[in-house]
Amino acid sequence: MTKNVSYIADTSGGPFNLTLPATPSVGDSLQIVDAKGTFSTNNLTVLRNSSNINAAASDLVMNIANAIVTFIYSGDATQGWQLNIGGQGVRGPSGYSGINGTFINRSIFGAGNGSFKSNSTTQYAIVKLWGGGGGGGGVSSTTASSGCAGAGGAAGGYTEKRITMTASTWFNYGVATAVLGGVGSVSGLSGNATIFSGSTVLCASGGTGGSGKAQSSTAGKVSIPGVGIVGYSGDITNAGENGQPGLMISQVVGIGGAGGGQNGASATVVAGNGNNAIGPGGGGGGALLITSGTQSGGSGGAGVLIIDEYSA
Repeated sequence: MTKNVSYIADTSGGPFNLTLPATPSVGDSLQIVDAKGTFSTNNLTVLRNSSNINAAASDLVMNIANAIVTFIYSGDATQGWQLNIGGQGVRGPSGYSGINGTFINRSIFGAGNGSFKSNSTTQYAIVKLWGGGGGGGGVSSTTASSGCAGAGGAAGGYTEKRITMTASTWFNYGVATAVLGGVGSVSGLSGNATIFSGSTVLCASGGTGGSGKAQSSTAGKVSIPGVGIVGYSGDITNAGENGQPGLMISQVVGIGGAGGGQNGASATVVAGNGNNAIGPGGGGGGALLITSGTQSGGSGGAGVLIIDEYSA
């Protein structure tokens, strides 16, 4: 093989060897790509040609399908060729099995507590929950030339589960209500959880509120954003997206942190109260102040519950 070349290696017809350059220099590189995903059945062997490979005095057998391996010569006789391995990634966790029944009905519930009665022919359901977003941090200052910026609240978490659902049965739920941002230098309230009580209690957690901030004596002060929290009992359980920090670039120039999530509030770039979340589960925005006074963080969004029912 020659340095600075990519080799598309096709072992579909059987295994074979490639040989590394005999006198490599520091920084020399080359790449080998499994052309047809057959390295696992027909191995490609890379002959070291007197140089070590990853500090080993042995040839390299490539036996992972779809591998993409870059060889970079370190210039050190002991380390020899160093490897950067790409290609096939790690398989993620499996989701729940699909439902082979007939879709019956979708119910959507907003903020508040209540009860839900399943359809007379329901046998299965997919339950989806969004927790409430955290409120944005507030700000306060007693000095006309010393501002501060609050942080954004985190988005609410998401939980989803396929459940066996008895027909014509009542189930209880509680959907997260919206929360307020902090007033003055107080942090925003943390978002509420959304709960569904069936044979298993499902929970989508609320995001924490963004931190508030009092006047900063120096430029560059940062406020700490809200953090997403994982719920429980779902086939799919995700934490909400974190909020963004508030930052003062100078004593009178800064930005209030944006709320987390796709429904999170936009960053506050003009001095004033933080922006409210634009939809369910979004985090509230941090407030911004460039003179004396107080401003409040934006509100976090309420949660949502969706129940899709299926018959056999």
